[in-house]
Amino acid sequence: MFIKDDLKNGISFIKNHFDTLIWLKFDKLFFNLENDVFVCAVYMWSGESPAARVYGIAMFNVVENDILTFEMLGSVFVAGDVNARDGNKPDCIVYETLIETIDTNELPRRAAQDLIHNENLEVFRYT
Repeated sequence: MFIKDDLKNGISFIKNHFDTLIWLKFDKLFFNLENDVFVCAVYMWSGESPAARVYGIAMFNVVENDILTFEMLGSVFVAGDVNARDGNKPDCIVYETLIETIDTNELPRRAAQDLIHNENLEVFRYT
């Protein structure tokens, strides 16, 4: 993770889980914000990853617990790679009962079709 020299006094390292979930705090006073901002840079292991087998940790639970902690202290932002595979599921969240004007059949389709989906997609899409 790289931080510009002129910003480093406003950003502090908060927490690191297995070098795959890294939390930073952006100080509200330094950045002239209403709240401190807690940013999680995430690389989520896939279920087939050797790290997932070695540690045996439910990474989504770790992220969720951290979010619950940090949202009490300020704003939370999570970004990165969650290794979600969506297979032949829609590329968007479909709320057909709420938005009747969108015809999901009219949305552009992917050129390359991945036929597999995994649990990472389900957790982030539907929670």
